[in-house]
Amino acid sequence: MKLHVLGIDIGKTVFHLAGMDESGKILVKKRCSRSQLLHYTANLSINIIGMEACSGAHFLARELSKQGHEVRLMPAQYVKPFVKTNKNDFNDAVAIAEAVQRPTMRFVPMLHRAIYMDPGILAGGIPRSTLCSIASRSSGGSSRASSKRDS
Repeated sequence: MKLHVLGIDIGKTVFHLAGMDESGKILVKKRCSRSQLLHYTANLSINIIGMEACSGAHFLARELSKQGHEVRLMPAQYVKPFVKTNKNDFNDAVAIAEAVQRPTMRFVPMLHRAIYMDPGILAGGIPRSTLCSIASRSSGGSSRASSKRDS
């Protein structure tokens, strides 16, 4: 099956998928686990896969990229306006599929495993040594708390 776009709503253990063609017609509505998702997408021809950005989305984006798919991550607050009716997982997946097609959408860059595994790098890719030096300069040596303790 050939899909133009696939929206994935990520849950703790279950993912909801919504696949659309070029005209925006929903061709696929599916609920699956992580292993089922990777097996299912390996056999599909998809132009774009969209997901809301979170820590689990970066792992999944890396795995889907290995399969040769173009994966785009979006902040959740940019997807929210595209939810048409009551909030549920399938409606969220449809909203993600619609939002990822917008030409003015802002996307989040996919984080690589090295950023997570290196203890010297904190959130945002800022080296720990840089943050420590900034913190020591801003404290200025003596503080009000230490002067109150001494008296």
